[in-house]
Amino acid sequence: MPNLTQTASRAEGNTGNAPAGWLTPANAPILARFFPVSPPYSPRPTQSLKSKFLSVVFLLQCTSGLALADYTLPLDNLKELSPQSCSDVVFGFAIVEPLDGVSAIKLYGREFKPLYLRCGNKLNQEQGTIEFKFRPSSEFKSPDKVSISSFFYSGSGSGSIKIGINHGRDICYPVFYLSDTPSGKDNYGIYQPFELEKGKWHTITACWNPTEMFLMIDGKLVQKLDKRFPLSFGGDFVLGGNPDNSLSGHISDLKIENNCRKLLSGYSFSLRTDRHNPLYRCGELATFNAVALKDMQPLKDGEVEFIFTNDGLNKISRKTVLLAQNDPVIKMTMNEPGFIRCRAIVKKGGQQINEMTVAAGFDVEKILPGQVKPTDFDQFWAEGLKRLESIPEDARITPADDLSSDELEVFRISFANVDNTRIYGFMSIPRQAAKPLPAVVVIPGAGIGVNDPRPYFNNRTITMFLNVHAYEAIPDTKALEKVYAEAYRGTDYCDLGVENAEKYYFRRTFIGFYRAIEWLARHPDFDKKNLGITGSSQGGGSSLVMAGLNPRISYVVANIPGLCDLGSQVKGRMPGWPLLSVKFPNRSDVLKTGSYYDASSFARQIKCPAVVIAGYIDPICSPSSIYAMFNSIPSSDKRIIGEPDMAHGWPLSYNRECQKMIDELTRSK
Repeated sequence: MPNLTQTASRAEGNTGNAPAGWLTPANAPILARFFPVSPPYSPRPTQSLKSKFLSVVFLLQCTSGLALADYTLPLDNLKELSPQSCSDVVFGFAIVEPLDGVSAIKLYGREFKPLYLRCGNKLNQEQGTIEFKFRPSSEFKSPDKVSISSFFYSGSGSGSIKIGINHGRDICYPVFYLSDTPSGKDNYGIYQPFELEKGKWHTITACWNPTEMFLMIDGKLVQKLDKRFPLSFGGDFVLGGNPDNSLSGHISDLKIENNCRKLLSGYSFSLRTDRHNPLYRCGELATFNAVALKDMQPLKDGEVEFIFTNDGLNKISRKTVLLAQNDPVIKMTMNEPGFIRCRAIVKKGGQQINEMTVAAGFDVEKILPGQVKPTDFDQFWAEGLKRLESIPEDARITPADDLSSDELEVFRISFANVDNTRIYGFMSIPRQAAKPLPAVVVIPGAGIGVNDPRPYFNNRTITMFLNVHAYEAIPDTKALEKVYAEAYRGTDYCDLGVENAEKYYFRRTFIGFYRAIEWLARHPDFDKKNLGITGSSQGGGSSLVMAGLNPRISYVVANIPGLCDLGSQVKGRMPGWPLLSVKFPNRSDVLKTGSYYDASSFARQIKCPAVVIAGYIDPICSPSSIYAMFNSIPSSDKRIIGEPDMAHGWPLSYNRECQKMIDELTRSK
């Protein structure tokens, strides 16, 4: 987990600290998969940011009656862009090279550090437009893990504005995010899928006025939303800052205007409930309001189809409303605790032109798991751990010089496990921190495995990073992909052995995690009492499992956890990932297996502080499955954070809660 206290010189080998007035570790921009990894505050991942900026032009257009102010960042005749070559650059470094006949800023490789630029406090918080052109390169690809790659960021202690791409696992969601610290509204904004074609220039335009915000791509209005709070971002801004090298391409013609540009063409569609935090009581009506526009005017020729489901599974209702009858408004309720998911599709001439999904929760604190905990649940896992005792630990700890730094000593680790397998991972130990130290265990989301865990390390605790697979995550990513393919031969590993609880895939994984944690608990540099665990999706569910299985865990933070309420289909709700009962319907053996691996069953044994985050429109780890698990936790110190506008994502609230966990662990050291 990246360190939030290090200076610029520690993070990137630069001289001096972050310039005065820039974001401090307390409010640094969160541009990463886990904690802020935007230089100068944290180590760079080994994967490079392969973005290139063409000539950058800032057009600062004053309000009516004032003179037009233009600003152009000079690139001609420069070989590099840095504070030494250009006084407008406060911090950062990039190579300038010709591209397509114009000067280009090369923002990738070890020579690149995100550019912190002066804007003279001329960004208009009431209304404005930010526009640039982006051309994905031939290397533009989805990383294994979804993360937010940032084009543009400006922030203060009170809020921020960010334009980027939520990217990974073959999805591409351009985002226009606003945040407001006083109200706690993080990552509020536009988040819509859009295919970006490699080798083609795409014009991305984000603009806002006192009441609305818009995102356009190639002249098409992707989405319009109400702006629900005043903006309070910084006067200067950052270009670049990407944790996982997925954002390879070029950027040109960045323009900043202090007026909200009038949108002239394109369709837009918004769907919302009557509450920003759409939680209701059973029997209480929730209002779903759809607004369809063309060229900023109400669309009258067409229809909106509403599909209501029980959190994405059983259909509740289906209605079609003609747009000629004004903006469609439908009210729905539930008589039992759960979530209504509303998918609204705009059609014109029989052709779909847009769609959105929102959700509303009803008596969510009363949602219960679909299945009861098996009577022999504790015995099942006790016997599994007992078998482990007969297997020598065979701990193999080898220095990982390629991942180590002046601040962190990193090791590749593995341990013998049941079924003649091993569990693999990494461990980092701060070099300068006084020992003994607290420790944090990190478990990743689903995928081929993480071979560079440095974005997850920090210099305040020992960090153990554990992969789920029975093979080592070798450094060569392409070779690792081949290992993954050969290991599973087209089968989802999360489905292997689902017909028998003794043979299910995660049995050896969880037992292996348990052994690794027990080894960590004996490590001489560990303080023997402060042990946190965290993860997202697969990692979130696994963290809850371990917090219930191993009483040494003293703090758990789980983002959009999978493996929750795996038997909820019996109540007509969508189960959590890996959706076993949906993929294998009407299988009593699958339901039985799931009951032994359901995080809801482990949750009943969690006594430590626990924080859980749920996305209300998450199609992979449904909110009802997460609430069913959360309501099973007996801990007196537990919190759940609902993200109404989030699907399967990585919100700023997760970064914040992980930081709180580390603060608490180190405070009680």
